[in-house]
Amino acid sequence: MLTNILLQKRLDYKQLFKDIGVKKMFAGHYHNNAIAQYDGIDMITTSAVGKQLGKAKSGFRIVSVFKYSITQQYFDLQTNK
Repeated sequence: MLTNILLQKRLDYKQLFKDIGVKKMFAGHYHNNAIAQYDGIDMITTSAVGKQLGKAKSGFRIVSVFKYSITQQYFDLQTNK
């Protein structure tokens, strides 16, 4: 994985997020969709609307935050699914 954040700094943040009860993390601009889990934290990255570098289709993600839950769904612009 290419990153400009040093490994120890990433591990420090991951521990902080775990300690304060983070359940989901969202990021973007990866040019592909990616979903992973680390120590019980869902890590969800959304592709770009424009040029894709992976197999994801151009689209967007809707994240809904409720009092007791968070839902997310990706919609590709070609099929609206």
